Amino acid sequence: MNLNTIAKLAEQGFLFSPTSMGMTRSDRIAWQDIATNDPSALRQWIAEGLNLVSVAKRGHGFFIDIDDIASAKAIDIYQSQSGRPLLVHFSKESLG
Repeated sequence: MNLNTIAKLAEQGFLFSPTSMGMTRSDRIAWQDIATNDPSALRQWIAEGLNLVSVAKRGHGFFIDIDDIASAKAIDIYQSQSGRPLLVHFSKESLG
């Protein structure tokens, strides 16, 4: 994700924490305490070359990255039938 995308998500309350390249979760000690949506902290981490990942922290929302298009569509169907609010995002990469 680029800074603009991260900033827009942070404005909506999504939290981010630094992580190592290729990780889908934070591998930092005490990530729950450093996770933030503060724009200045996020800009600083990106300027330092850190990779960021969205994290769920004490009741906040989070992302699930699903690369299998059939599974993502199944979640979308579940959402429409259950009425539970889930955001399913199909990236160009997921669509092949």
